[in-house]
This record gives sequence, C-alpha cells and structure tokens, in this order.
Amino acid sequence: MPKSSRFCVKCGISEEKSPLIEGLCPKCWLEENKLVNVSENITIEYCKVCGSPRIHGKWLKPMDMGEAIYTALTEHLRNLKPTKQFIRDITIDSIEFLTEPSWRTNVRVWVKARVSSVELRQQYDIVVRLRPSICPRCIMKRSGDYEVLVQIRAPRRMLSKLRSIIKSAEKYIGEDVAYDIVDVVDKENRVDVLFYSRGTANKFVTILKKVGRFREQRSFEDVGVDKHGKRRRRTIISLQLES
Repeated sequence: MPKSSRFCVKCGISEEKSPLIEGLCPKCWLEENKLVNVSENITIEYCKVCGSPRIHGKWLKPMDMGEAIYTALTEHLRNLKPTKQFIRDITIDSIEFLTEPSWRTNVRVWVKARVSSVELRQQYDIVVRLRPSICPRCIMKRSGDYEVLVQIRAPRRMLSKLRSIIKSAEKYIGEDVAYDIVDVVDKENRVDVLFYSRGTANKFVTILKKVGRFREQRSFEDVGVDKHGKRRRRTIISLQLES
C-alpha cells in the first residue's frame, strides 16, 4: 500500500512537499498565527530641546530621532513573548523605517523564530510616536539649578599651571560628562563647574586628579525638598591645587 500523506488543511499542499505545523504548511500557518505578541503602537518621550529619549523610565544621552526610535524599539522588543509554547529561538532579524524618522514614524520589524522544526520569519508594522517633552537636565539648565558644584582653586602664583591642567583634562572628558555640565563660571584663580548628576561630577573630579595634584574636600548644603517631599542636598566638591 502507498504511504499515507497528510495535507495542509488550508491550501492542500502535501506534507511530502512542505512540513506541517498544526495541520498547516508554514505559509498558511503564518497567515493564521503570530510568532510573538507585539504592540502596533509605541510611544516614547523625546526631549525637544536636546534630543534625549526616555526609555524604560531612564533618560538617555541626546540622539537624533532615527537613533532614538531604533534604540527604543530594540529595548522594547528585547524580551518578546511567543504566542505558543513550541515557538523557540526568537530573534529580531531587522528593523526597517517605512517613513522618515519624525514625531510619528512607521517601522517594519522582522522577527525570526523556530516553530517545531521550521525556521519562520514574520513582519510586524509598528507606529512609533515621539512625545515632545523636556528632560530633567534641560529643565535644570534652563533654571540654572544643579546637583553638584565642583570648585577648582589655585593660588594666584599657580594660575598658569591650573590652566594647563584644565586644558590637559579636557581631552579625557567624554560626552556623558560634557553633557551633564549645567554651567561653568570662570573667574581668575577659580573655576566653578556645575553638574546635573553626582556620577558625572565624580568622573570629572577623577580626571582632574589624574592630570594634577589636588586636595579634595566635600560638603553638603540643603536646597529645599524634591518633588516627592524629601529633603534635597547639594554636593560641593572643593579641589585645591597643590604645589
């Protein structure tokens, strides 16, 4: 007797010509099923002043709209959930911009996964909206507020050495540190650098102490309360150039 063969219940192709998944050939199975659950609309905050996006509750470095959308999508799609238990090895194959990056952008995402013994690829069209906002850094810069004050001091007789040290330190300052600087007040033998965050201020201090010999002192001052009603303290880091 001839060997019995199953057929795709939708298009009729035999199992000998195409593997079957739940009684359907791969093409028909993809027409009836999704590999993963993906939202058709994604909205992220985007600072209209500096271009910093907010992803998973954290404001990132400034970037253009295209990079912000790509970064947000990559993070959003990092842990995709399969629609069925037997779908494995899920990966993002590609991300394609269907329209120019803007406040509303159409994007096509291709997802690959293994279904039973077959590797399948499926597209998902997503609308990404950038919601205009202003990040905390830009709000702070506009208001002249800051979290950390780094005071750089030197005796008058050592001014030229201080300037030389600061100039040498500049080439080691990365974008993250530079971006977090709220303001610089430069007056003769003293330089005050105002920072948005303690982390970047500490990096700046470390850089200075690598290229020059400074005595460091730290103090704090109360500057009211934050939006959660907690006492807010500002850090003051004093660096005195030593001979």
